Amino acid sequence: DEELTIDFNVHNGGNGTLTYRVERRLLGDANVEPWVLRGESNIEEIVGDNMINGIAFAYGHIYVSGGNSGDNPNMIYIFNTDGERIGEFEQVHESRYGMRDLTYDGTLIWGSDENVLYGYTTDGEHVASLNGEAQSYRSLTWDPVNEWFWSADITSDIYATDINGNLVQTVGRPDDIRIYGLGFWQDDPDGYSLYVFDRGTETDIAVYKMNLDNGETILAAEIDVGGGRPAGIHITQRFDIYSWVLMGIVQTPDRMMVWHLASNLDWFQIDPEAGEIEAGGDQEFALDLNSTGLWEGNAYNGELVFIHDGEGGETHIPVTLRVVFVEDWGRTLRLSIGWNTVSVNLRPYDNDDIRGLMAPLVEENLLIMMKNGAGQFYIPEYDYNNIPGWFAPQGYQLKMREDAVFRLEGISVLRDEPIELHEGWQLISYFPRSPIEATIALSGIEENLIITKDGQGNFYIPDWDFSNMGDMDEGQGYFINVDAADVVLVYRQERPDEEGAFAGKIPHSSVYEEPGQLAVHAVTGSNMSLLVLANPPPIRGGDIGVYADGQLVGCGVLQDGVCGISVWGDDPSTDEIDGALEGQLLEIRLLNNGQLSTHEYTVIAGETVYVTDGFTVVQLSVSSVIPVDFGIISAYPNPFNSVMKIRYGLVDAGDVSLNVFDVTGRLVTELVSSRMEAGIHTEVFDGAVFPSGVYLLGLKSGGEISRMKVALIK
Repeated sequence: DEELTIDFNVHNGGNGTLTYRVERRLLGDANVEPWVLRGESNIEEIVGDNMINGIAFAYGHIYVSGGNSGDNPNMIYIFNTDGERIGEFEQVHESRYGMRDLTYDGTLIWGSDENVLYGYTTDGEHVASLNGEAQSYRSLTWDPVNEWFWSADITSDIYATDINGNLVQTVGRPDDIRIYGLGFWQDDPDGYSLYVFDRGTETDIAVYKMNLDNGETILAAEIDVGGGRPAGIHITQRFDIYSWVLMGIVQTPDRMMVWHLASNLDWFQIDPEAGEIEAGGDQEFALDLNSTGLWEGNAYNGELVFIHDGEGGETHIPVTLRVVFVEDWGRTLRLSIGWNTVSVNLRPYDNDDIRGLMAPLVEENLLIMMKNGAGQFYIPEYDYNNIPGWFAPQGYQLKMREDAVFRLEGISVLRDEPIELHEGWQLISYFPRSPIEATIALSGIEENLIITKDGQGNFYIPDWDFSNMGDMDEGQGYFINVDAADVVLVYRQERPDEEGAFAGKIPHSSVYEEPGQLAVHAVTGSNMSLLVLANPPPIRGGDIGVYADGQLVGCGVLQDGVCGISVWGDDPSTDEIDGALEGQLLEIRLLNNGQLSTHEYTVIAGETVYVTDGFTVVQLSVSSVIPVDFGIISAYPNPFNSVMKIRYGLVDAGDVSLNVFDVTGRLVTELVSSRMEAGIHTEVFDGAVFPSGVYLLGLKSGGEISRMKVALIK
């Protein structure tokens, strides 16, 4: 819905005056004259029904109604624009002829017979019935200007009824015209918006059009169809992106025929359209592009044809207008300290210049490293980059020194733009502008989907009917593993009906819940997925921790006997070991009511050791209680820039102190000084009022002491 003017210059390099005129032309079938036949399909032959009456067009599909002579259920058949049958559903209405006509009001398909209208969703669900005051609904069309129906019988007046069935206007039938079908074209160039399908006097079919302001009617076309009689019609601008067409049912045999009405040339204008250019002279031209009312996500192609008396006689200049919807020309990413998995649903300007795109973060010394899904990376410290560019379908990982806000600008990508996937793992983008639950968004590829993970390690695995990802969100990147090449992902907004073409089991779906007692592990940039099953009871709930060589490497909450856990691997970009190493044995412990229990488990699928991007399913077995170790278990996040959660364990009840010291040993703040029960406890250190630097946590109880270094970075 925006306009753009492009100025350009034409120079006459000849030795005489150049006389010219400019024509605007479309490409292909849309450039034809009115009433040229654009398509034809023998519906009777395709569906075996010789009582085809009504026709309507909605969401790129053609709907036609049939009667089956009353021998079988009345049907509505669905075709694509190539005339291929793609579906059908039964009419709720039963009669010898079925519904005599169809129309579409922008929401529902309406079918008519006698004085009753039946409203259907485009999926075939009957949701409304309307007993109108009009005497007949044999022919039917929707008027989007006034938001009411026009209807008539073959020889009746023409009636206007509103969406509640109230009669609001009656127009007398034009003399000698028999009404077999009605259509409405609000953009008729002569102002005659109501079209009537009739038998012709000289040919098989006659099309009349009526001015509803004064009732005047004129002949629009006489059409020879090689024999046949008229039935329902429908006028639409959605058959293709360039044209208004009239679709009609011609009976005996029952065919669907599509005629061209008008081409849409309004989206590009040229000024001036004719003139002269003196020898050696120049002429400035203005090309006006206007996307108002055009279809989002389409490229409109045409050409300016300069017809002139110079060499060659014609010069063709191609014109392409791509229509996209944008709220703005940029996306803002909010990045946290540590690893972030991100994407943007736009094509960044200068997308092949990673250094240039990352410059705002590098100049502020915020970016440590950037990686793509293929393992290519950019490290500003060493000025090394082998990432070829930022591509819209791909996701990326950014490791940050501090929290940051980062903005990219470019051209928006549409929600339903396809993403081509290859076999195996890849890191992809999320295109929709609104959240969609993961099992719904990915339902179109669930037959090929092995597993998908978000940046926090939450995962969806269709074969095990499990997801703890919740919604997929704009700005996030997702790891995805598929089992075949050439899989195409188009994000879906709703899961089709269970009996539809994409039916499947709806997984156990939940939103990841943060443990109440165990420390949440920092994102290290790599992980594996662990599905823990604890059925049958008595094990039903509690925090579950996963340990490698005594170090907590992942945790989750057991909910109704199921828990999905991201087990974090070591981050090689840090000096310390901060996650599981490849091949390390995994230990599972359950923390419930302050008691930490180690559990034996049976491996149902996968390995008992850590494998990056691996997937393991275990069944918990008998538990045995082990004592809680004394000391500081974790401080997260570390480094931190505002608030840190500190988790610590007490073997026995007693007096406890938890303090924060600076590097000189000076007491900075007292967090705990009271009597505490045995078990796992959590305390918060708010560093907002303290300067950046290294601090020492000190835990003391019953003569035992535990210390840990933490870093505050602002």
